[in-house]
Amino acid sequence: GVAEFAVALLHACPRVTILTTSREALNVDGEALWRVPPMQPDEAGQLFVERAVAVRSEAPLSARDKTIAHICQRLDGMPLAIELAAARLQSLGLSDIAARLDDRFSLLTGGRRGALPRHQTLRALIDWSYDALSEPEKSVFRRLGVFVGGWELEQAEQVVSDTVNLAKGAQDSSSSVIIRPADVLPLLTQLVSKSLVLLETREDVTRYRYLETIREHALEKLTVAGENEAARHTYAKAYMQLAERSVQWLHGPQQRAWLSRMQRDYANLQAAMGWCFESGGAAVTGCRIAGALFHYWYIASGHHNDAQKWTRLAKTALTQDMPPSVQAWVLLDEEWFCGDIDTAEERGQRIYDLFVQAGDAIRAVVAKWVIARAVFYAKRDYPVALRLHEECVNEARALGADWELRFSLEGLGECLRFAQHDPTRAEATYREAMALAKAADDTDTYARDLGYYISGFAMERLQFEESMSYAEEALVLAQQLDDAQTAHHMRCVIAQNLQYLGRTEAAINLLASCEAFALEQMHIHSRIVPKVIRAKIALAQHEYEHAHALLAESLHMRLATARPGEFLRGAHNIVDAMSALAAAEGQALRAAHLRGIADGMFAMNHHYRWANLEWEFAPYIAQARADLGEAAYAAAYAEGRAMTPEQAIAYALSLGDVSPGNEEIKKTSD
Repeated sequence: GVAEFAVALLHACPRVTILTTSREALNVDGEALWRVPPMQPDEAGQLFVERAVAVRSEAPLSARDKTIAHICQRLDGMPLAIELAAARLQSLGLSDIAARLDDRFSLLTGGRRGALPRHQTLRALIDWSYDALSEPEKSVFRRLGVFVGGWELEQAEQVVSDTVNLAKGAQDSSSSVIIRPADVLPLLTQLVSKSLVLLETREDVTRYRYLETIREHALEKLTVAGENEAARHTYAKAYMQLAERSVQWLHGPQQRAWLSRMQRDYANLQAAMGWCFESGGAAVTGCRIAGALFHYWYIASGHHNDAQKWTRLAKTALTQDMPPSVQAWVLLDEEWFCGDIDTAEERGQRIYDLFVQAGDAIRAVVAKWVIARAVFYAKRDYPVALRLHEECVNEARALGADWELRFSLEGLGECLRFAQHDPTRAEATYREAMALAKAADDTDTYARDLGYYISGFAMERLQFEESMSYAEEALVLAQQLDDAQTAHHMRCVIAQNLQYLGRTEAAINLLASCEAFALEQMHIHSRIVPKVIRAKIALAQHEYEHAHALLAESLHMRLATARPGEFLRGAHNIVDAMSALAAAEGQALRAAHLRGIADGMFAMNHHYRWANLEWEFAPYIAQARADLGEAAYAAAYAEGRAMTPEQAIAYALSLGDVSPGNEEIKKTSD
């Protein structure tokens, strides 16, 4: 009727302009649409304050108040919701309102007298809009409530059109509408036109989403219709299929596109797993999602904490009657993200047996790699570790398993470098992996090998400009992949090279940004490397007190973050720098002890002291040798090398020239 009236009026009065507000367009000739977006944070905060003053004028409020900003953000910038929330200040404080927003429909009632009924409460407003929908539109509206953070058409078609399961779960047959996949897009378009669903297009990708308030209403309606359980099942199944499909695309030409695809729906993947593990009836689906996410978590290293969380939940849900491949993938997650190296061989053998049982010879190669790594690090049986790594490479070649071959070459390179002390062959192995990665458009593997290994070999050769160039290229690639861990490490490598090249100020500035980034977005362990490099700069600038503080803090962090079976692993570089610092301060005996401790740690870590570290610390150690004399230096070095891990740490954290048996060490340890 309004549309007809508008057309008639405009024909009769062509100079008239009509401004109309509605939840949807009139859809008449000459109409120009402008969708009213949610209020911006500052606008929303100001509206809240204005309405709050009207009901509680004695309380001074600011639109910049963090609690007000939080309330407005939770309410999606919806003006009516904000007004109703502000009205609650008659009886509640700001923090009380914020705490009760999980039940916003009960909280946000009591609109002004004289307002339209649908403006009296938040629920009434959305009910009014929902009741005006057709039955098919209502059905789609409800079922879309299961999505978190938006969705794409493909998943909407899977979740909304699975009518058989939904009909079985419905309490009222009239609420279960038959919707075919072809019906979803037209109905979804209707919900967009009625301002219930938001449409966003970025980089040629179209996504849909609800405001959180609308989503909660949809979930309420879904529960009332008796469709919640069935919709959740199809939702979890849809994201299980997405996760499993991603495996084949995350290590090739489509890598960047699929990393973006998975990131866009990462909230949905997590929500699907959460429901699977909570429901009790969909544990297999949850385990399949977690297993399939191995490759995404492996590349997108910024999700390491999430990987640990979901892996532990999946491991708890795992049962012996699940398919062998499902068990194997979850155990592989556990080994990679939560594992204890001292028990890795047994776990690796179990993973290997399960993949063989499942007939998956390609994934069995990865399981053998786990065994080889455990033999190398825990058993220290280097000949066997080398043989197993070579078997992995040969088997991957024979199977034509491209990514597994690149993965295995990296493992072989590590073994050659640290067990065989054959850097020439190790570098050739890494370069082969890089060449294969480049040919396959596997940017992740290429960037990692270039930045972690090839750059490292150049640094060992004291070719600092070359090393920095490799790291800079790897940094660009890591940023393109949104690989926070590799990008962070590359910045640290660049800073280390800047230090060696004498560009101290640039190195300090870069290290400050590295530590700030790690503090904000990454695991505490990621702050250690920039601290150690900064400490070495302080040492070179004779800022000994500053260097002491940084190295002690780094060692405490390392101890706090070591996983089971990793006691003292990764602490060798810290103690090595402590040895140089002691020598610089004239504490030659302590320098010799710490040098022995560091070498013991290098051996424990299957590492050797890189040539650049020998070059960097040589003047300090030479001074300690000269101060003590060769015989005394050798004796003190041997004492340090012979310390137990507990004694070594206690000594490293003590101050001054004290002997390994001194009571002061025991006190420090306590």
